[in-house]
Amino acid sequence: MIRLLIILLIIVLISLIFIVDLDSTKYCPFSHKINLDWKCRICDSIEDKLLIEHHNLDNSELLLSIYQDGKSLWIDHPYGKIENFNNALNENIIKFNAKNDSLLIVNGIDFKIAVQ
Repeated sequence: MIRLLIILLIIVLISLIFIVDLDSTKYCPFSHKINLDWKCRICDSIEDKLLIEHHNLDNSELLLSIYQDGKSLWIDHPYGKIENFNNALNENIIKFNAKNDSLLIVNGIDFKIAVQ
């Protein structure tokens, strides 16, 4: 019985290795890595912070997070809030504002960081 459980556990672990989305950044939450509908991209980094965009391909949900010290801070995504935001997500430039840490720069426009 224990051998069967060990074999099943090994099969599950091997399956997870092949299911996990290897294209996503290592900073993408595990729940997004195992769900192939989610894609994550690093938009910018400054000092020890990463700005990460999360996109659900199934329902078009967009999330933005700041990853620092092993933790994610979820913030508002600029989609629908910036006039020149492009539907082709990779065409958008989302960066930290080096002069003001309460702002992002989205396609050249200041965007206030609002924690969700």
